[in-house]
Amino acid sequence: MSGFKDNLIQQMEDDEDKKDWIRDQLGNSKADESSIEWAKQSELYDSVVQKSTRRDNIYYEMPWLSNAPPKNPYSNFKTEIVLLLRIVKNHPSDEIKLPYLKMSYAYSITLLEAFLEDTLKINIATNETYRNNAINKIDELKRAKYSLAELAITSNNLDTLIFRTLSGFMYHNIPKMNRIFSEVFDHKMEFESGDLIKVIANRHDIVHRNGKSENGDFINPTEEDVLSAIHVVINYVDNIQSHVSASNYSGDDPF
Repeated sequence: MSGFKDNLIQQMEDDEDKKDWIRDQLGNSKADESSIEWAKQSELYDSVVQKSTRRDNIYYEMPWLSNAPPKNPYSNFKTEIVLLLRIVKNHPSDEIKLPYLKMSYAYSITLLEAFLEDTLKINIATNETYRNNAINKIDELKRAKYSLAELAITSNNLDTLIFRTLSGFMYHNIPKMNRIFSEVFDHKMEFESGDLIKVIANRHDIVHRNGKSENGDFINPTEEDVLSAIHVVINYVDNIQSHVSASNYSGDDPF
């Protein structure tokens, strides 16, 4: 479980780095998400990081393809989500119970995003029909433009260029994910996702405002709230996986 905890810790450290940067920009060591200027600086930070890592992301996709892409994103998700459930049910002392619950609530969406991204990429990389669907139906890929430098870095590797665009997606944008998965797998993703969207909204407030909504209300999830959210995520992933398996052109489940 050490790798799982490392991911949680890394997520917290990344959030703290962002907060420290914003406070430096505002010149106020006590500033928090309630500050009027916080949201603007948060967006600026995200854009700066995205710009500075754009070239690195291309290099990242190349070894992802050639070395060890996840062969079974669904199995990986199931393994990690079971560990998360164990953490929620066996949290430490009451003194640090709430931070653990908040982290677990947020991490359930991280696992969802990883499943969606890896499932999309591995199928596009291994199935020509899915690749063609992606290129011809996903708007961001149809409109994609690449510089000569980017083409040189990738040696015109099509999958690497596709994945660079896919890596820029927000995989917690569920309406968009439903549309993209429908386009790639040629199978309409039609199921209720309102509960999941609500969980994602709560997760956003937990991650970016320490659990405070735009209206100033605090979100302090109970153990029952977190378990409920996790099962909402599991149901959505199960539905996606069922549709992906049913759409597989080879007739066999790729996972």
